[in-house]
Amino acid sequence: MVNDAISRGIAPDLALRAAQSVLIGTGRLQEFHAASPAETVKTFVDYAGTTAARIKTMREKGFDAIVGAGLQAAFRKAFELRTL
Repeated sequence: MVNDAISRGIAPDLALRAAQSVLIGTGRLQEFHAASPAETVKTFVDYAGTTAARIKTMREKGFDAIVGAGLQAAFRKAFELRTL
């Protein structure tokens, strides 16, 4: 997120603060609300704002599969480390 913002002309310090705000805000939503992560995503998508546009496009480009592949790799590595 930071690198993308910088590539679009956003100052590096502002890009970093914006990315941190997104991550912190999302974490706080999950911490303080009873909604599941899927329900939180659905709320953003239903609102149809900039976050919805980002989520829809990322999914169309294969985001879910990429995240799944990364999680699978981490699972395999954790299993390998456990058996050492």
